[in-house]
Amino acid sequence: MTLIVTGIFGALLVTTFLSFMAIWLKAPPLIVIILIVLGLVFYDLYRDIRESRDDKTKSG
Repeated sequence: MTLIVTGIFGALLVTTFLSFMAIWLKAPPLIVIILIVLGLVFYDLYRDIRESRDDKTKSG
């Protein structure tokens, strides 16, 4: 449960920071890079949560 909470909290903080940066700078190449990075962040979070749930069902 700690992994889920801290992962979501961290992903939201990164999203907030990068969103403000993209809005403030307004550079299209930077916005594309930020969107790709955020996609990777949420994909990694999804895989970590899924893996931790799979481990719990297998062990218990």
